[in-house]
Amino acid sequence: MLEQLSIRNFKCIAEATIRMGSITLLAGLNGAGKSSVIQSLLTLRQSARSGDLARGYLRTSGELVDLGTPTDVLYEDADKDSIEIEISGDGANGPARFQFDVFGESGFAKAADFVKHTTALNIASSLSTLGLVLLDVAPSQQLFHYLNAERVGPRKYGPMSATQRREFYLGTRGEFTLHALYEHLGQTVGEPDDLRRISENSARLDDQVEAWLAEISPGARLNLSPFEQADLMVGTFSFAEQGTLRSRQFRSTNVGFGLSYVLPVIVALLSCESGGVVLLENPEAHIHPGGQTRLGELCAFAAAAGVQIIVETHSDHFMDGIRIAVRKGILAPEACAFHYFERIGTRTEISSPELDKNGRLSSWPQGFFDQHRRNAAKLVKPL
Repeated sequence: MLEQLSIRNFKCIAEATIRMGSITLLAGLNGAGKSSVIQSLLTLRQSARSGDLARGYLRTSGELVDLGTPTDVLYEDADKDSIEIEISGDGANGPARFQFDVFGESGFAKAADFVKHTTALNIASSLSTLGLVLLDVAPSQQLFHYLNAERVGPRKYGPMSATQRREFYLGTRGEFTLHALYEHLGQTVGEPDDLRRISENSARLDDQVEAWLAEISPGARLNLSPFEQADLMVGTFSFAEQGTLRSRQFRSTNVGFGLSYVLPVIVALLSCESGGVVLLENPEAHIHPGGQTRLGELCAFAAAAGVQIIVETHSDHFMDGIRIAVRKGILAPEACAFHYFERIGTRTEISSPELDKNGRLSSWPQGFFDQHRRNAAKLVKPL
C-alpha cells in the first residue's frame, strides 16, 4: 500500500508530503491542488505504460491525464526547473524518488540522474501490488481504476472495447462501463465476508451492482443489450417497488444524470481486487445526499477488503459515510487520511485533521466542510 506521497514543483504544489491511507480523502477549494495529487500518480503510470519512464522521461500528456508540456506542469515560482515525485509504502526498501529536470519552452522532462532513476524504478517495483499497478506490469486491469470528474453522462448507447474480454477497463470517463460489466457479469465480488456484498441473492458482480444502484435509486435495475455488429452497448433502466410490477425499460437519457454518473463508480469499487487501487474524482456528482453517504460507506467497504482508495470530493455527506464506517468499526481511524487543501497566492497549503474511533475529527480547518454550520448561523441570526 502507498503510505506516503511527496511532491515538489508540480502544478500549484511547491512542496508537500501527504500521508496516504487505505482511504485518502482530498477536499478543499477549487484550484487548490487536490487533483494535482491524483495527477502526479497518473503521470507516473502513463509514463510507464508508454515506456517513457523506463527511458527516464516523464509523460505529462497521455491517455490517463493531459496536462500539456512539463513546462506547463512546472510550479510557477519553482526555485529550479525540476519536478519531483516520491512514493513510499509497505514492502519497499526506502522511498522511490523520481526527479525530472524540465527543459525548454515546449518542454520535456528527463531524469536528473539516470542511475538514481533506475534505483527509484526498482524500489517502486517492490511496493507490493501498488508498484505493479503504478508501473503497469500488473496482470489484471482489475487492480487499477481511475475515473475523472468529467464522466460520460446519459447516452443512448456506449462503445465496445475489443480488450474487454481479457481486461476490465472502464475508461477514464467511464465510457466502457457498460461493455466491461457485460463481459464480466458473472465475476464474483470479493470473498464471502466482503462487506461490499449487500445482495443476498448472489455474489455475482451484476447482482451486487444492481443492489448498490438501488441504494441510490430504490428499485432501479440495469439491463444490458449488445449490438456487436455496430460495436455498441445499450443500457436501459427499469424500476419497481417491493411487491409491485416492474416498469418498462427506460433509456438512460430519460432517467437523469445520477444513475449514469454513479454506475462507473459502483462498478470500479465492486470489481477492484484486493491489493488494487481506485482513484476517483467527485464520485458524489449528481447524487442526492443519502446516496452520497452510501457511496462513502461503499468506499470504506472496499478499503476494508484491501483496495486502496484515493478520492477527491466536495461532499461532506460522502465524507460522513467514511466516518460512519469508522464509528462502526469497519475501518480503523488510522486507515483514513483526510486532507484539506487551500491556495495562498500561487502556493498550496494542506491541513490534515485526524479521525478517532468514533469518527470524530481532531479539528475543522476553516473552510473544511463547515458551510452548513455557517449557513445555519446566518439563518438563526436575528435580522
